[in-house]
Amino acid sequence: MKKKKVERHNFNKGIALHLVCSTDQLRVVMQCIYFKDGYAYASNGHVLIKANMSEISSFSDAEISNLDGKFLHGDSFKEIVKCDVAKISDDGFICSNSHSETLYKFVMHEKYPNADKIFADHKNNALNKICVNPLLLYLLQKAVNSSTVILEFDQDYLAVLVRFVNQESGGYMKSIGLLMPLLDPGD
Repeated sequence: MKKKKVERHNFNKGIALHLVCSTDQLRVVMQCIYFKDGYAYASNGHVLIKANMSEISSFSDAEISNLDGKFLHGDSFKEIVKCDVAKISDDGFICSNSHSETLYKFVMHEKYPNADKIFADHKNNALNKICVNPLLLYLLQKAVNSSTVILEFDQDYLAVLVRFVNQESGGYMKSIGLLMPLLDPGD
């Protein structure tokens, strides 16, 4: 007898907001994903993501609205996305499998850094934009085993020059790369 396939009701498979959360014990609020106005925010102080809940989950608008102002620890998020079915309660996410239910509780914090202001300030100051495949940047970085990259843009944005930082000395490596922009699907 075939098992009945359970329809997924959760964050979409492959969503990994927990990877952007901080692990710094002194920045406890940054260890969490913050839900506000239909978005999920995560940051480690070096990167910041504002993910649209309708794009990254199968939750209804009402369920998304119920998350407003809530905090969820990144470790809990990591476990929740493994489940096929997650329900949102007043206390947290209830994940079900064939044997049991597990409650991943929301955590209490007073406020999250003003991420929207950071995004707004950037948008208001942006001069130009380019579209890149981040995996290509990752491939360049891995090719020379550099922990940090510096991106240099020419005036026509035809290609991005990628300089690499030597992990031991902290200085520039002699190796360089080029990253070709893609066509912007929004244009």
